[in-house]
Order: sequence, then C-alpha cells, then structure tokens
Amino acid sequence: MTSLHTHPSASEPKGPTDPSFGRPGALDAADIRLAIDRAQHLDHRMHLRLNFALEGVDAWALLGDHGSHWSAFHDATRGVSLWTEGQAWVHQRLVADIHEVRAEAERFTHQFMESSLSAGEEKLPPIFIGGSQFKPSAHSGNWQNWPGSLFFVPRLLISQKPDGLRAYIVEGIDGDDTAEGVWSRYADRLADTRRRLRAASPRAAPRVESDSNEVPWESKEEWEVRVETARRSIETSSLHKVVLARATAFTSPRPPCPSETLRALRALNPECTTFGLSLPSGEVFFGATPEALITVSGGSLSTHAVAGTAPRGQNERADDRLGEQLLSSVKERMEHAIVTNTLAQQLSPHCRAIEVARQPELMKLPSAQHLNSPITGLLRSGTHVLDLVEELHPTPALGGAPSQAAARWLARHESLCRGWYGAPIGWFDGEGNGHFAVAIRSAWMDRRQVVAFAGAGIVHGSVPSEEWEETELKLQTIQDALRFRGDPI
Repeated sequence: MTSLHTHPSASEPKGPTDPSFGRPGALDAADIRLAIDRAQHLDHRMHLRLNFALEGVDAWALLGDHGSHWSAFHDATRGVSLWTEGQAWVHQRLVADIHEVRAEAERFTHQFMESSLSAGEEKLPPIFIGGSQFKPSAHSGNWQNWPGSLFFVPRLLISQKPDGLRAYIVEGIDGDDTAEGVWSRYADRLADTRRRLRAASPRAAPRVESDSNEVPWESKEEWEVRVETARRSIETSSLHKVVLARATAFTSPRPPCPSETLRALRALNPECTTFGLSLPSGEVFFGATPEALITVSGGSLSTHAVAGTAPRGQNERADDRLGEQLLSSVKERMEHAIVTNTLAQQLSPHCRAIEVARQPELMKLPSAQHLNSPITGLLRSGTHVLDLVEELHPTPALGGAPSQAAARWLARHESLCRGWYGAPIGWFDGEGNGHFAVAIRSAWMDRRQVVAFAGAGIVHGSVPSEEWEETELKLQTIQDALRFRGDPI
C-alpha cells in the first residue's frame, strides 16, 4: 500500500537555521479514497490535517513570505506565537454575531473531529483565528473592505507554545476530488512548507523610513472641544465615563512594509500582544496591545483591568516619581475603578469563583505606564470563551460606563469610524478555550499610508490638554515602530 511520509530523507541537508521535521506518521491512499466517498455520501467537505514538530525556527519565520490571507500573533507573557496562511474554513459577516460564530464553529468542529483524516501524533480540534469590528456597521473610511466579523481555520498554522513548536496543515477533500488530486495538493503543500521553512533565516533589522509625515485627522483644538463636551455631559447626567478616540495618518516616500513594522512592534513591546491580520486587498490591521480582553484555558479565566495612564520618566528616579503620582491620582484611580468593578460584575455570573486584585499595580510599557489589576476566576461548566467576549466587549476602557449610555453618547458625538480599532481579536479552539486581546495601540495600513488610532477615557475632572497628551503617548507605539532600527528577531 502506498503511503505519503512527512519526514525528510537522510540526504536532505540540515543547517543551524534549518527546521527539523519530526516523523508524524503516514497517510494511506486508501484513506483518501475513503474520505472522498464519505464526502460524497455526507455532502460536506472532508479535511486532511497534518501536524508535526519543528525545531530551529521561530513561529514568525515566514512573516514577509506570505499570500493574501495571513495573520500573526505574539504574546511573550504567555509564551505563545502564531503565524497563519490561507483559509481552510471561513466565517465572514457584514455585521458581527458572536452566537452565529460559535454555532458555525461548533458545527465545523464536530464535522472535523468526526470525519477528518489526521496524519500526526493525535487528532486535535481546529483552531479558529479572527475578530470583529468595534461596533456594528462600522464600514466607512478606511474600513470599507473590512467585514463586521471574520473567523477562519488556517490552511497553514505554525504554533509556538511553552511545550514546543508545531506546524499544522489542513487540506480540503470534496466529493468530486480524485485520490491523485488530493494527494498531489497535500504533498505539494507539505513540500512547499518544508522548503520555505528551510529557506527562512533571521531577518535583517527593520529599516522603516524615519521621515514619515504625521497628519492628525483632528486638530488639538477640535479634540479639546470634544473632551470638554464629554466632561460636561458626565457632570450633568448618569454617564460616569466615556472613551474618545482619534486617528493620525503617517505617510512616507517608501511604501509601508507590514512584516518590518510587525517585527519592530514585537521587538519594542515585549510585554504586549503583537498582532497582524491581512485582507486580499493588501490592507493590514496590526498593533501591539497591552490589554487582554479574556483568556480561557481548562475551565479557568484570566483578564485584567488596564486604565489610568502616565508617561515614562527620563531616568529611573523620574519614572518612579511618575508611577507614584499615577498610583495616588484620584482622577486616574477613579477611571481605573470604573473599569475594574465593571469587569468583575460582568464576569461574576459566569464564574464559580472570582478573584480581583485588591490594589492596582503599575504596568510599565516603553512609552507609557498604566494602572493594572489582574482578575482570575473558575468558570461555570459549559462556558465558552466567546460567551465572555460577548459579555465584556466593549469594556469601559474602550467604550465607557454605563456602557449603553456611553455608546449613545459616542453615536451622537464621535464621527470617527473606529473599524476594528478597540475590537476583540484573537483565537479559540473547538473546546471553548482561547485568548482575545483588545486591539488598541493599533493601526490600519495599505500600500500608501498607515493610520494609527488612540483613545482616552474621560471622567469627572478630566483636563482636555492632558487627554491630548495621553493620546500622543499611545500613538507613539506605532510611530516608534515606523521609525525603528534595531536587531533582527
């Protein structure tokens, strides 16, 4: 019986940067014919899935060597990196509906686990990558090509976790396929993946133009008028907090490069989750966010409240002084408490137990420091990470409080289309585990320009000029990446 083996021959060279491929097993031609027969009988697509171990390569090794559908995530604090290419399954809607996403993903997971072929150590549930826009019908301006929600199972996934580095390849099988055609596609994809990974080498240091031109979409004076309007509304209504957003465009003679910018963000922001998601149009949404929305693993959840901002100091002594001022600021502590209390209230119904930090700690990032309160909990049975995404988004750190009152105020007073800025972005698996980040410190990119977004929470006592300076600090994350010259990663 003929078999397709997935390990390299002894004659293939191995160098110090050459990934080592384990031997995950063999796939029989008879198995493929059986899968085609089942696809005809069941009237739905079957899938082949190969997973195998890698060594000697970073999960982002192919960043910059990709097609039109790719994504990248790096979370150093959890020791997780993902890189994907292509789509074996996709759920895309003009208006986001988390219930529909979960239902469709569960249906696909059931089909996948029941009727897929797996050449690997074990048959694992699929991984779904994606996210959604900040609010429904946000399709104007730069976001006209972006769906309300987009989730997909990648054709190629390279996953780096504390327990190791693995590659996953998914190939579809339809009822009108032939065994030879499936075999050829599968073998070609495997060979192409191996070739590209062997050819991958440490990237040269990013060399992004340093003379980019910065053009705010809103003047400082216009922003301060909006902040003052928000502050008066808070003082005369039931509104406690509202988060205003603004955008700035960066242009330069050299077209922006997604891979260089993402590598720069990852190098400059090791405490953050760096992410990138592309469209066939060449547009990319990317960022380095310090804020996790929710993580679910094995019946436990973790998140944190991040609100309250101060600049970094020029030296250690000045930095410590600014941090102490942040910790003792009545205004910043009030803003932070609104976010912390709201998150705890929203999560409590889903938990058997929940624990919230008694006092905030400082989260120190390259361009700013924030108040941060970790939250952990034990989930009630059957809780899916998407249940919590729907419950939490938008958090008071991105929308305001009370959430409905803040949403109504923003609908009347904010003309900026946020698109996917501030939205949930991340991944989940077929068992309901997953990790979603809040897509802040982020930007939209096409072949001509980069548009970066930043927001500031307005509460009683907010000073308009200080809120402008806070957004300038936050925009610096993207600006620094565009001007980065450093070591390869």
